[in-house]
Amino acid sequence: MKYLILSLFIFSAFFGYSQTVLIRQDQQIKQMLDEVSENNIEMIVRKLVTFETRHSLSDTTSTTTGIGAARNWIKSEFEKYSKASGGRLKVEFDTFTQAADGRRIASPTVMKNVLGILPGTDPADNRVFIVSGLGC
Repeated sequence: MKYLILSLFIFSAFFGYSQTVLIRQDQQIKQMLDEVSENNIEMIVRKLVTFETRHSLSDTTSTTTGIGAARNWIKSEFEKYSKASGGRLKVEFDTFTQAADGRRIASPTVMKNVLGILPGTDPADNRVFIVSGLGC
């Protein structure tokens, strides 16, 4: 039994050290990740709290409270990022009408999502990355 355990240990040690993984970090991605900070995230959350509610069926026309004010602020922040990217980031609302369901939604209601679309630079790369945040 001890020879079996010793054999397994030597076998796993040999193959464990025989593999080398080379990781190449994309410097632009690393820089973007380095710019994410606890302070920036806290500032965004505190700003969203000032809208009092971001319930989907809350006020859509106020400039200071409710879902409408919150999503307009988010869109304006994305537009700042777009300007900083030389206009590469495309910012828009995805507007749709949610049908009444007889429970939560009493009548057909217009909903909006904020989209920030950043096209890639390699026409041969057809990958799509989706980042989503809930609450607006």
